Amino acid sequence: MPGLAAGMGLSVVTMMGYSGILLAPGSIGFLAEHLSLGTIYLGLAALLLIPLLLSRLAATADFEPRDD
Repeated sequence: MPGLAAGMGLSVVTMMGYSGILLAPGSIGFLAEHLSLGTIYLGLAALLLIPLLLSRLAATADFEPRDD
């Protein structure tokens, strides 16, 4: 993001990753208890399709040139 220091951006992304690691198993277990495990696995598979579909956007990302 423009205007955001690289260290700050990295810490935000790291915090989001750790939050997902801590919250996802409990959320999956809670939902599986109220729905069914098969339904949860189908939902997780559908959610995994989102990054796959969005991965083509990485080809048009702006990259800063390296000064080597």
